[in-house]
Amino acid sequence: MWTLKIRTFNQENILNKLANKYDIVLYGYPLNSFVKNNKFYVTAGGNVIGDKDNVSLFLKELKKSKLVSNIEIKNDFYIILIEQPKDISRLYSNELIHIEPVKISNKFYQEYYLGSWDRKILSEIIKLKIKNVKIEILKFKKDIINNISIKSVNLVFTKKQKDAFKLAYEQGYYEFPRKSELETLSKRMKISISTYQAHLRKAEKKIMDFFNKYLN
Repeated sequence: MWTLKIRTFNQENILNKLANKYDIVLYGYPLNSFVKNNKFYVTAGGNVIGDKDNVSLFLKELKKSKLVSNIEIKNDFYIILIEQPKDISRLYSNELIHIEPVKISNKFYQEYYLGSWDRKILSEIIKLKIKNVKIEILKFKKDIINNISIKSVNLVFTKKQKDAFKLAYEQGYYEFPRKSELETLSKRMKISISTYQAHLRKAEKKIMDFFNKYLN
């Protein structure tokens, strides 16, 4: 099967703008798409990942958008029916499969991992001219698919947990031998060692729970 992974940058898309505004990431698996009254709609379901308060504010503002026809939310899981530009309808063609959920980042881009038996169909997507959208090709090759992911990543960190883990990772705390210690990292965050360690352990526990639940 031919596979294509792309990023579509668009600062005008409502989901991209709100994800950036509230510093969150969404993973959504397309459930269906259709045209009604000359408008293009997509139904997707997935998870909102980010600080709990920011997620609440994001969803509250998203509900107010005229582009959102329906939305249901439970905890961090959502199902949404939203109007999208007709220009992107090719990304939801019945001739394609979504190998992974669509990622909506907090950096104004969406990431698609698509598959098709026909190379030409994916080639046509690369050539798409979409208003306000820049397409970056991450991968385009013939590959054997060994898994179709319909589960979105469900790792929800507080900002302090995320900052603590990111700092530790970037400063080589998990390398061998270690390139940094807790004392140095806690000083960088301007908090006590015990407080920093608590944030880091909670982040690590969530990561271990994820691997234990989904990868066993």
